[in-house]
Amino acid sequence: MGRIVDEDGEPVSAVQVQILTEESNSAQKILDDIATGFTDDLGQFRLFGIPPGQYYFTAIDTGMPDLTPTELASGRGFHDESMAKHPPSYYPGVRHSDQAQKISLKAGEEFHLEMALKPAQSPVSVSGIVIGPSGTPIAGASVGLLDTEENEQTRFIASGTSTDSKGHFQINNVPSSNYRLGASWQNGEKTYMATELITVGPENINNVRLALKSPVTVTGAIIAEKHFDFAQQKMFVGLAPIDRNFQYQFYNAGIVQQDGAFTLNLFESTYAAKIQGLPEGWYLQSATLNGEDVFEHGAKIEGSGPQKLELRISHTAASLEATIYIEDKPAIGVTVKLAPVQKNPNRNDLDKVTTTDQNGHFILTSIVPGAYKVNAKFSEDTVKENPELAQKLAEANIELSEKESRTIKMEMKEPESQ
Repeated sequence: MGRIVDEDGEPVSAVQVQILTEESNSAQKILDDIATGFTDDLGQFRLFGIPPGQYYFTAIDTGMPDLTPTELASGRGFHDESMAKHPPSYYPGVRHSDQAQKISLKAGEEFHLEMALKPAQSPVSVSGIVIGPSGTPIAGASVGLLDTEENEQTRFIASGTSTDSKGHFQINNVPSSNYRLGASWQNGEKTYMATELITVGPENINNVRLALKSPVTVTGAIIAEKHFDFAQQKMFVGLAPIDRNFQYQFYNAGIVQQDGAFTLNLFESTYAAKIQGLPEGWYLQSATLNGEDVFEHGAKIEGSGPQKLELRISHTAASLEATIYIEDKPAIGVTVKLAPVQKNPNRNDLDKVTTTDQNGHFILTSIVPGAYKVNAKFSEDTVKENPELAQKLAEANIELSEKESRTIKMEMKEPESQ
């Protein structure tokens, strides 16, 4: 329970409050919503069914003070930034999660929190020019801002715009924060892009110059450790930017041909590689770009020279099968996450998610051999109906070797008090 006030100590109604947890096994900082509520006309709120642990707390002014918490909950997560008097904040009143303090919740404890929101600064404008590959201004290019905040619900995404006949652009009503400013332009079948990190403060930002670049062509091949009939498989090689704030999250997938060859067109950045459509039991064993280990350094696309990507696949994947119980009965509809113990931002094929069936059973296949942590918890909908189940969790640490098929049992129970 708690209370949200303004800079003068007056209650603030219609504030969306959230308890967020950081995924401990994620290669990047990802915040998951554990509980959400809204303040009433006294600025008060209550959140239930939260397991013990360390959490982030956020408060988001919805800009809709005339709506009740029930009415706001029916349109959960929606807020009108143009009407909000306060920017989204993390406890104890900061803008970004890297500045925030976590709160510690213990089993059976009723935690009280009070937080003061800071007033929003007057929004400013960001303006500049988009220059094409030939050095001339580009008319009709798309320009947009992306807040670099990790939590998508507390990000501010400004309205995009297009450049005028002289290549100029202006984005208005931009609140203070850190952003990635990006531009894209389609010329025939070719796309050009530019991106730049900017910090917006109390004053307008003018004369930003965005120089468009053409994509880099990457050729590659998949090599199998034994005979593999590519003609019988519909496969794609995908590269996604490791930086989750990369403007537009440009993702490119190339179709794998019958000889295992593929072609990608990518913009300068560092990427993680993934093969989609591999048959069961196969996994991506190694990846190199121009001889450099992609799993160690990422696929760094830079310059305009030839880029050669080589992917090796193996038929020695592992599998995991388990039955989860709660008080000697099958735990039905439990969300199970498999994540590597050692994070690796340069590959995104290690994590797996599934749900237990009516027998509390699940099976995961095509697992890359290695050390993993298995986490199981009841779904958000189940916890809403039975809040006490939020306290029931199951965890296991496993080491899977090549071709290993492991079977385990897990029990949902309350973790020990911290």
